[in-house]
Amino acid sequence: MGLFISEKNKMASVPETQTHKGLPPDYYDWGLKHNFFQWLWHTWKYKQVQQVLLQVMSLNRILDFGSASGTAINKITKDFKDLEIHAVDVIDELIEYGKSKRPHILFKKIDGVHLPYPDEYFDVVTALDVLEHVSNLDNVLLEILRCLKKGGKLIITIPNENFLWEIIWGIWTVGKGKVWEDAHINSFGLVSFAAYLKEKGFNIDKKTRTHLRLNNFIVASKI
Repeated sequence: MGLFISEKNKMASVPETQTHKGLPPDYYDWGLKHNFFQWLWHTWKYKQVQQVLLQVMSLNRILDFGSASGTAINKITKDFKDLEIHAVDVIDELIEYGKSKRPHILFKKIDGVHLPYPDEYFDVVTALDVLEHVSNLDNVLLEILRCLKKGGKLIITIPNENFLWEIIWGIWTVGKGKVWEDAHINSFGLVSFAAYLKEKGFNIDKKTRTHLRLNNFIVASKI
């Protein structure tokens, strides 16, 4: 299928709750306020996602998969009125913090795979910097596909782990980003991952490398 699953950290069977152990609930909120590079990196992505959402003809309900405490989806949707926003994650502390800070977002804890929603429920699902942490990727994508309406959009950002990225990430994870050490279970190529999504029942609307080719940005739709 052309998807490269990295074995560099030997953690493919470790639950996501363990690979993210120690992540502060306010990690992204703090980073956006106090770290210029985090602010630049994430704000760039938020604007890209917003541009896609503006092109969705009927946008009433959105799900952010792997939302942490909802920082990203809150920033992305701040100018979208009357939008029903859902968010899921596997870590209790992140969900509870998100509920306390963003009561307008409908948070739910999940087991990492099964989504507690009806078939064809969402117009858009976002998975932003999360699939590289997912141990049961096949089932996760099938669940997302099930919950998307026909023609609904899946927006994905994943790291493009090239040589430059490995250097930057290595430096980051011995400093401010130490909480992410060994947290990446999967490593993806842009073309091969797009082909993998097509096998799962998605049509690829857009695939590109952004952030100086350090990030992969994919928009797919349910056939």
